[in-house]
Amino acid sequence: MDVAVILGPIGAEPAGASPSTFAIEYKTDDIKPGHRYNVGGKITLDGQFKFITDTMHPVLTGKDKGGLKMIKVSTQAFK
Repeated sequence: MDVAVILGPIGAEPAGASPSTFAIEYKTDDIKPGHRYNVGGKITLDGQFKFITDTMHPVLTGKDKGGLKMIKVSTQAFK
């Protein structure tokens, strides 16, 4: 079973206007040949989820397209 490992978390307070540009710092020694790496995101306001990624965004493949597609979170989903 594969286990997700967070290699480079980032956060911004306040995030600012959309779209936002960001970079994720990571240690190159942590990248293992043959492994897959993905980026996901979430936007919260006052501790409540507002937007989240709902698909995998592969990175470090040489074919990265950039950008994260975010969807609005239903307030009913977390009650």
